[in-house]
Amino acid sequence: MKVALVLLLLACIALRWVLVLKGGQWYHPDEFRFIFGRGVLRTLQLHQWQRFIQAALRPRHTFFNLIAAGVTAIHMGILAAQGRTAEGDFFQTLWIPALMLSLFSVGCIGMIYRVAIRAGATAVEALAAALLLGCSACFFYFSRHLLDYDASMFFLLIALELALQPGSRWRSGWTGLMCGIGFLTYMGHWAFTLVVLGMHLYRLPSARRWSHGLAMAYGFAFLPVLFTIATGAIGDEPWLLAAKGIADRGTDGDFNEGWSLPWAYLWSAEHGVLLLWVFLGAWQWRLSRRSQSPPRLQWMVPLLTIYGLLVLGSNVMHYNVVYGRIAREMVPLACLMAAQPLGHLISLGKPGGAGAILLVAVAMAAFNFRAPLSLSFPLDIRRQVEAEHGPVQRAFTIAGNAVPSPQPKSPLCLVNDDYIFACDGLQAPPAGRVLDSWPHPLTYTPYLFEGYRPETRDFLQRADLHILLIELSPTASPK
Repeated sequence: MKVALVLLLLACIALRWVLVLKGGQWYHPDEFRFIFGRGVLRTLQLHQWQRFIQAALRPRHTFFNLIAAGVTAIHMGILAAQGRTAEGDFFQTLWIPALMLSLFSVGCIGMIYRVAIRAGATAVEALAAALLLGCSACFFYFSRHLLDYDASMFFLLIALELALQPGSRWRSGWTGLMCGIGFLTYMGHWAFTLVVLGMHLYRLPSARRWSHGLAMAYGFAFLPVLFTIATGAIGDEPWLLAAKGIADRGTDGDFNEGWSLPWAYLWSAEHGVLLLWVFLGAWQWRLSRRSQSPPRLQWMVPLLTIYGLLVLGSNVMHYNVVYGRIAREMVPLACLMAAQPLGHLISLGKPGGAGAILLVAVAMAAFNFRAPLSLSFPLDIRRQVEAEHGPVQRAFTIAGNAVPSPQPKSPLCLVNDDYIFACDGLQAPPAGRVLDSWPHPLTYTPYLFEGYRPETRDFLQRADLHILLIELSPTASPK
């Protein structure tokens, strides 16, 4: 099974690296956080220790600053070895750090195998869980971007593996520490963090729950306390006070979608794979009710707990809008849940049935992966056009989005060549002849679940958004 797992992970690396090399870096709004790592590295190189602490310990998603700094150091080392400069080539070679960060997505697949084994699964069932996560589009298309979501989930899955095997107080402390690292890498995973901490406490014997729970709390609090001491020592606002209320409180979007958005998002990305998870989950629930053997961990319970927490934070408390990037934290547990009835089939001597279901999952994944693999992104298109024609004018067919001013003098205009932030209605493109056209990334529906309200999503879907290269008429004026 280990050979099969290694082959699966290598295949997943290859797919993600192909995706990265097709571009898309510096498109997603959250990718700005990656650039903080460059600031951390620069202050370290200049031995400006006070500014280093300030740059490294920004209170939002703090641990990702340190990851980004390490990845940036390798990136700049590669550029230096090639005789290139960071100032001239950093943004042109963002695919290099993207290749490295994509490995966190693959690491999540490997960790799912280990978590399943720790929960009592056979090696075959654990491999099925890893394969199902490898077939998830949610854990595929984000890996081309310079984002913190997969790194956070990787650390939280390490914490989950530790949490499932209660041992010494040190183990509980390490569980808390890894939960803290995962949460501080991306604070939007607060629900998954709470569930892991809760699962560890629940699985502890009642006589040890207090002492081990205290050790877990110490582990979780270790980095926040360390960060608070460090920022206080240089005279800045203590980290804990600065971070208060910043736990990724997303307010863009609609609070009332908390109950529906996870399913709408997962359907838009996974299609038939979501139906497969639901079918296998229902099958596992039925098996658990009929089984006479010792009870096993039912992954449906923590999965539905995460969903309930998201609904609570959004629909009930109106504190945190649910986005696609947050809803995807349900996916690893869905894969663990779906693998359990496959393990049951194999234990009954019916590996062919389990294999057929996994082949269906792979076929569905191949269909789902085609769309993100075929996307072109605004920055990559702009570079391509300007390399051939020089600077061109820019415009939008979606009103409310600002264009650079002043515009260069050019007979060509790129339309919709950026992320669409505002949606104040449609407007006509500049008059002229369309030389080329590319579907905008927002035509890939999962991207529409990142801060857009339901009516805005509907509007953008009806707009059939494209990036256009237009040869302007003599009287045309870009908007």
